[in-house]
Amino acid sequence: MLTEDRVTIDEKTARLSKILKIFGKAGQKPVSGGYLASRFGVSRTMISKYIGEIESLGYRFEKRTGTGYRLIHEPDTLHPVAILSLLATENMGRSYHYCYEVGSTNDLAVSLALDGAPEGTCVVAEAQTKGRGRLGRSWLSVPGKGIYMSVILRPDIPPRQVPQLTLLTGIVLAATLNVMYDIDARVKWPNDVVIKGKKVAGILAESQIEPQRARFVVIGIGINVHHGQEDFSGGTFRYPPTSVTLEAPKDRKITRQHIVSNFLNNFEKAYKNYLSEGWEIWSEKLKAMSMLLGCQVVIDTGEEKIAGFACDFSPEGSLVIQLPDGEKRKVLAGDVVHVYPDERTLFTP
Repeated sequence: MLTEDRVTIDEKTARLSKILKIFGKAGQKPVSGGYLASRFGVSRTMISKYIGEIESLGYRFEKRTGTGYRLIHEPDTLHPVAILSLLATENMGRSYHYCYEVGSTNDLAVSLALDGAPEGTCVVAEAQTKGRGRLGRSWLSVPGKGIYMSVILRPDIPPRQVPQLTLLTGIVLAATLNVMYDIDARVKWPNDVVIKGKKVAGILAESQIEPQRARFVVIGIGINVHHGQEDFSGGTFRYPPTSVTLEAPKDRKITRQHIVSNFLNNFEKAYKNYLSEGWEIWSEKLKAMSMLLGCQVVIDTGEEKIAGFACDFSPEGSLVIQLPDGEKRKVLAGDVVHVYPDERTLFTP
């Protein structure tokens, strides 16, 4: 049980994460207390204390005289010690705010961004009381079972390109889950990740815009990880939900810290590439990973419903719909209310 309202990265947290990283690299091999004491310039007694503090987070070590410590159990945790030990980033996640419960990680991240928090700052919570998705819809935040995370970005891009960051996030998240768990996660334009047509994650971008550029963008990500069918029963969902646990092979160990760290490691590379090289390569990846292309869809823009064949994405990331009369329309944003298999029979809603 957390005693703090928020845990951030301080000197002690950073040191514990470095110790844990050494054990991660050692695998099943023991690490001697003498080596750790020499590495960090402290006594063996202090190393024993550090090991105890790591164990208080749920890790377990086998301790043998003459050989040292061997990591034998890794918990499922989003604590900064765990995340930092797995990161290979320069910026993403290096400023990290971990909460047991918040109203909304996006709200806290926006507040931090307004106060000058650096790019890559992450806000992660075990539970949200006011989690939300697009159009103000609520997000199911089951304590300890999901990933509820927001990342602060400060891209030097014009406001019209901000929606591309939502799509970029979806591409990277889907690809990360695919590699880790051998599942066919796909991007559901404009802001969802789905597996076999069921929603496993949602993305919400919120930004503060200046006349010519985005001052900052907060990318909120909600991922269903350990949810079982019982967690979804009785709820009202716009799209059928699922979770990583329900879709991944049963022999795979699923831990939220590995999903978060792998995503941040991958996202930093993708984000840097996007800023330096532009959207073109990611537009092609979006086409390859989209669940909508080749399907009949109905899109609710808030002003009208558009029905037709999802045939392409425009260079800037809009969905291109072929209407029944053959005309092609670009849709920058909207709610996908229906998806049908492609029978090339165009219809009206």
